[in-house]
Amino acid sequence: MKLKEQHFLIDIDGTITRYRETAKRPESTLFHNCFLPVIRDLMLSRGWDREAAEKALFESVNNVLRWDYGELLRKFRIPREEAEMAMRRRHEEMLDVWPDTVDLIRHLHSAGAHLYIISNNPYWGCRWKLQRANLNTAVFEHIFSTDHTGGCKSLDYVWEFVLARIGAEPNRINTLGDDPREDGILPLSMGAGRAFILARRETEKNADPRIHLLENALDVLDFFQQKENP
Repeated sequence: MKLKEQHFLIDIDGTITRYRETAKRPESTLFHNCFLPVIRDLMLSRGWDREAAEKALFESVNNVLRWDYGELLRKFRIPREEAEMAMRRRHEEMLDVWPDTVDLIRHLHSAGAHLYIISNNPYWGCRWKLQRANLNTAVFEHIFSTDHTGGCKSLDYVWEFVLARIGAEPNRINTLGDDPREDGILPLSMGAGRAFILARRETEKNADPRIHLLENALDVLDFFQQKENP
């Protein structure tokens, strides 16, 4: 089972990066998002009233499936360069990186595997988090972000869209994430062939033999090595 014939759909949050405890505090977030405060503060520096700025941001993201940070910058006339600097600084403050997943991605890329991101983040959120992990976006053939798929990967139609876009046989499609349902049960029910779930949260072993619980992301390589050299 050659890696260059395999497709990997990889989650970001909890899989490549993780939030520090400080990022989870209410005072660090706006509408449960720890990066919207950056845009709000840039709006305030341009003369917005705090209440009006937060109301405008809420209306721009609440119950809106297809939004991205870049749209907010254009809408509120914030220069991208200034915002990117502030957002990257925020990512440095709020995010840590899982080095085993980063090492796995580099190994898979070197072996010629087809790599994709599938995430509950909008496009620029994905880009900035990958930059935090020192991963070049060129490593991935496509980034399936929420503004592209029209929803989060907790929804079956998102997986239906993504798997149809890849168009490979099930035994060549793998998912890698930390959520047993979103990254395992759901994509398998929609046509993926195999799921690797990182045991980074309270996770019960699933009876489905296609779901593999891992302590370390690099165990994926051992799995395929055993398949290639039984």
